[in-house]
Amino acid sequence: MEAIVVHELHHNVRYSPGGVVWDPVTVTVGEHVVAEGLADVFATELYGSHGYTHFVDDQTRNDDSVLAKVASGLQVTGMQDFAAWVLGDKTAQLFGAEPVGLPTGAGYAAGVRLVSEYLHLHGGTAASNVHTPVETVLSDVLPRLGLGDE
Repeated sequence: MEAIVVHELHHNVRYSPGGVVWDPVTVTVGEHVVAEGLADVFATELYGSHGYTHFVDDQTRNDDSVLAKVASGLQVTGMQDFAAWVLGDKTAQLFGAEPVGLPTGAGYAAGVRLVSEYLHLHGGTAASNVHTPVETVLSDVLPRLGLGDE
């Protein structure tokens, strides 16, 4: 329970006044995925493996094809289209949204991998990077992981 609370705390700090602006109409899947990655990494920094989002399995966390598929949707704009990209197809279908071919929690898993790579490159913690812009994270790590324009 504590890990879930600090995960949500990280979101509250990221989107508090003076932080990153979350506009439901213009926000991208990339922002949502990076935010989930930062929040999960923050929780793992405090609680070890118990900090990972509980509904994401290890296979999804380590699947390169899941990471690549999520990366292909990072520029999708508008929160109404996020369910499949972040939560997975089963949840998207519950909400009446179109599936995109992703397992449960795919966006969380991809976010952890993207943020972990960013922190590996630049150092710091999820807390010290709470306000790092999504564009900064993605422009640094996507090419390095072979997922973006190099």
